[in-house]
Amino acid sequence: MVGHIPLEDVILVRIQVPQVCNIFQIFMNKIITIFEKYFRRKELIPTNNSFIKTRSPFFLFIFTNIKFLIICVIAWLLFWIYVSNKYANWDCLSRSGSLLIMVGSILIFRNTIRLTREERVGMRNMTIIQIYTPLEKADQEKDSQAIILGTILVVLGTIIWAYGDLFGFLIK
Repeated sequence: MVGHIPLEDVILVRIQVPQVCNIFQIFMNKIITIFEKYFRRKELIPTNNSFIKTRSPFFLFIFTNIKFLIICVIAWLLFWIYVSNKYANWDCLSRSGSLLIMVGSILIFRNTIRLTREERVGMRNMTIIQIYTPLEKADQEKDSQAIILGTILVVLGTIIWAYGDLFGFLIK
C-alpha cells in the first residue's frame, strides 16, 4: 500500500520528538546562562544603606561606547555610498542621514543613558564627604567628548539627509 507507515515507526517518532525537544531546551538554557553570566553586571554601587543596580555591560557597550557607535556610522555611510553609486540612486544615501542624527542624539544624551535613575539620584544627593571615583571622572570626560561628536553627527546627518541625493551629481 502506497503511503502506509508502519506502526513501529510512528511509536519511534513519538519517543524521539520529546527527547529532541528536551535536548534543545537544555541547549537553549545553557546558551541563556552563558549569555547572562557574560553580559549581566554583578557589581552594585554602595550608597548609605542600600545598593544601586547598574546597567549591564552589553547595554553600555551598544549605547555608550563612542568608538563602536562611530564605527557603525562610518560603516553605514560607506555601505550606502557604495549602494547608491552602484545603482545610481542617491536617495538611499539621503535617507541614511537619519541614522546619523539618531546616533548623534544617543551620543549627546550619553551621560543620561549610561546611568540608571537611581545612580543619577545618588549623584545628585552626594554628601560633601563623597567624591567621584576615577572611573566616573573618566566617564564624565567621555560624556563631554560624546556631546561634541554627537553634535557634529547631528549636523552632518541633517546635511546628508537634506542634500544626500545631490551628492551623485558631484561625483559625475
